[in-house]
Amino acid sequence: MFASAAPHDQSELILTCLATGFSPKLTEMKITLNNITLQPFSSSGVRPNDNQSFQMRASVKIHRDEKQGYKCHVLHSGQTFTTTWDGSLESRSHHWAAVAAGAFAIAVLCIMSLIYKNRRFNERHHLLFVYTVLTKPDGVSGPVFSAVCLYDDRWISHYSNEEQTWNRDRFDPEIWRYTREPDDSRDWFINLLNTLANCTSSRCDGLHTLQRRVGCEVDKHPDGAVMNVNALDEYGYDGEDFLFFNYYTMQWIDKSPKAKETKIKWDSDRVHNHYLQLYLKDCMVWIATYNASISTPPALHMFASAAPHDQSELNLTCLATGFSPKLIEMKITLNNITLKPFSSSGVRPNDNQSFQMRASVKIHRDEKQGYECHVLHSGQTFTTSWDGSLGSRSHHWAAVAAGAFAIEVLYITYLIYKNRWLNGQMNRNSSTTEQRDNITSRSADPLTASDSHENNELL
Repeated sequence: MFASAAPHDQSELILTCLATGFSPKLTEMKITLNNITLQPFSSSGVRPNDNQSFQMRASVKIHRDEKQGYKCHVLHSGQTFTTTWDGSLESRSHHWAAVAAGAFAIAVLCIMSLIYKNRRFNERHHLLFVYTVLTKPDGVSGPVFSAVCLYDDRWISHYSNEEQTWNRDRFDPEIWRYTREPDDSRDWFINLLNTLANCTSSRCDGLHTLQRRVGCEVDKHPDGAVMNVNALDEYGYDGEDFLFFNYYTMQWIDKSPKAKETKIKWDSDRVHNHYLQLYLKDCMVWIATYNASISTPPALHMFASAAPHDQSELNLTCLATGFSPKLIEMKITLNNITLKPFSSSGVRPNDNQSFQMRASVKIHRDEKQGYECHVLHSGQTFTTSWDGSLGSRSHHWAAVAAGAFAIEVLYITYLIYKNRWLNGQMNRNSSTTEQRDNITSRSADPLTASDSHENNELL
């Protein structure tokens, strides 16, 4: 605690309490006089230091001649910390140290902002195989196994329980040249869940779930270069994290006490873990190949309409539609100067697995020259110009109709999902619970199988 002269009243002092170096950031502070809480006239709030800790400061105005009984109380992580002001007007080194730390933190935040500004132009993609397995208690009907392959928001392959094989929903030889579904069988997953849940093949008490997702995420830079960001193979059991594979150490990390036995068993299978690492490493190549083969450029349209409340203005709109993947950036310019949009739809789905985006700016009715729309998509810039006309807005209404249709499809899909969930059905849109994939076929009893590697197959 320290005090300084009030700038406009010599009879007052400004008494400040500074708490610094704490973590986590949640904290509460109050200054009291003889156990009566004083109302602060200034508070910094919680601010970051340069060492991943935090600081907070609060100040009250006091009479210069009243220097006894002032305390600062801080509640942090369930504990209360208290200090007392000694009444002196000595060094404010702590104050200036805090100021310096705050200035440094601001500089760090500015640098991070610049890094983010640079990174936001990158495209992030993921290729994931997602598995869900359910036990089948009495009274629950429907499939107990579901598996899909997802590229970003697109479903490109799924496992058919009727045919007991993978069906590729998008058939393109270039897409599947280096990409293939994992070898792990449906029965292997079901046997693993039965083992974890202490179920038999014919009876199980209660509903249990096993989830797995395996694949990778990458950043694609505007110049087309691909950088591997993350490779993963993760398991969840009954809605909680269970096991995940460390790509670099080729070890399994248990996230639940129930996973320890499985971890020991799978860690000993070093040949399989090596193959899994190679499989995940190839994932970056798969994404680069797949993205190149499915990238669909946007169609651009510009149109204008009368502003509803000002006859001297027009609303100029740029519409980009039919593109995939979904990451896109749009700007409208006047003579190469970027205009600030008053409205943006964001990226929305069409009904054919492509996307659309729309942005609008206000312009003067008599200024119809020099307007352009620029769109950055998959490392390429697409540009169109407004011809100054106030003609047909058919493109606009087509986009509205497509958007409305997409919303209707999504709503119907939601209703189907809700109904199937209540009946124990698997929903293909369970990508948000993503599952794991990509390991060689193991014995029908995953926890008691022999450590022999003779039958391991290359993924």
